[in-house]
Amino acid sequence: MTGYSSSLSPTQLAVLQSVTTFRQMTTSQLMRLHYRGTPDGCRVRVRRHLARLTKLGLLKRMWGAYSGSVEYVYQLPTTKARTPEPHTIDIAETFVRLVEAGARNMTFRTEPWCHTRVGHVQLKPDAYLEIGGASFFLEIDKNSEWESQLTAKMRRYVQAIDSGAWPEDRAFPLVLWLVPDEARRKYIEDIIHKLNERDLFSTVLFSNMAERIIQNGNIRMASNI
Repeated sequence: MTGYSSSLSPTQLAVLQSVTTFRQMTTSQLMRLHYRGTPDGCRVRVRRHLARLTKLGLLKRMWGAYSGSVEYVYQLPTTKARTPEPHTIDIAETFVRLVEAGARNMTFRTEPWCHTRVGHVQLKPDAYLEIGGASFFLEIDKNSEWESQLTAKMRRYVQAIDSGAWPEDRAFPLVLWLVPDEARRKYIEDIIHKLNERDLFSTVLFSNMAERIIQNGNIRMASNI
């Protein structure tokens, strides 16, 4: 990228940085995140910018479907993935929706940088978020794990907080499951109930998670004043 950075606009550099951070992003995600103006104007600019970045060899693209639409998915040329990875794109979508909902001054870490060891326990959330005085481990659920797998994952968080290795001056993040529908939400809530860990775990529909997270962050920030 160094050889071309001086010839790229700030928006093109921001697009490149976003793809670097999230590994895969769709055309529409990049447009929603980085472009302002009329819808037609944004579409023209994002397509021209992405075409240029692809021609320069800074990005490569593939055709794929995500969230009911078919469009190009972009990644770095060094990325080995040959097909779009919906879970990876979901993580990017989480960030884009937070920005669209008005989230500011947030820390958002993707895999593997959000992974952390607490004592002897290795935690591997899908993302880590700090916003408005609140912190979250985000688990983006795709309705693919059974109760035994979910229980094992939840118990690792319980073991981490019970280990005594978490800093006493920092609140342990709320572990928030982002779920696709109400049926899945009830399924995971039943597991949380069995573990009796409602203070540690919570669920929210992916469709309205941005508003819930921002509201939760504001409430925690106000309680700390």
